[in-house]
Amino acid sequence: VFDEQRIGYVSLAKGEKLIRDPLDPGKLSVGQKLLFDPLQARYIVAAHKLRFDPLQGKFITLQKGEKLRFDPLACKFVVVSKKRRS
Repeated sequence: VFDEQRIGYVSLAKGEKLIRDPLDPGKLSVGQKLLFDPLQARYIVAAHKLRFDPLQGKFITLQKGEKLRFDPLACKFVVVSKKRRS
């Protein structure tokens, strides 16, 4: 479930790809376009493995329970584990 108003969480089904829209860097595409606010560093939750193409065509594979978070300072996506808290 994805809440466009609060820019909340989005779950991807197995095999779905998450792609950043090159025309609008504020949007992510997963079959349909979803809003994503990099300044708020919200999480993208994947229950399954997914391949992610950020900017340079690189792929990130998420294990179950891992989250993909946009780091506004480094201007890149980072993978964080659900179990770790800092």
